[in-house]
Amino acid sequence: MVRAPQHWQHRISARQCHFDQYPQLELPRVIRADDIANICVSDGMADADFTTLTGTYLANGPPVTGVIVNIDEFASVAEVYATMESYQSQQLPVILVAQQMNLSHDPLIARAAGVIIENAAIVSHGAQRARELGKGAIGGILTKRLKTGVRATLNPSERTLQRIIND
Repeated sequence: MVRAPQHWQHRISARQCHFDQYPQLELPRVIRADDIANICVSDGMADADFTTLTGTYLANGPPVTGVIVNIDEFASVAEVYATMESYQSQQLPVILVAQQMNLSHDPLIARAAGVIIENAAIVSHGAQRARELGKGAIGGILTKRLKTGVRATLNPSERTLQRIIND
């Protein structure tokens, strides 16, 4: 290596590139085997740009095509509720999204057609409420990629969320 450093330069450059990309990795808080395929480096695309995302099963329910409402983008539950009412008055089902859900979200879950929870397992509150209400739910999808107003189809049995590109 000392005698021919230029021979190693390509490896050094590649390794430096990898180190530079580590902060851009989209990592869930808990990594499960099913999550590995969804870990990616942000490539400069807008967070809401996706075609199909795959999550983990939380609750069975019918597939639903509707509009995403991301709780984490709002300052209060009242604002979320008003936004949901606005979409529902246009006959648009709501796919409710949050990093986590708690008791304060119960009225929102009841009004939603489907649920996506980033940090949830099968026994989490939001997943249990979705099952009780017969609403499909998936978890493990980074909610920062799911912007309010984006049209999508949630298919809980396939664990997918597919963005509708052309309305």
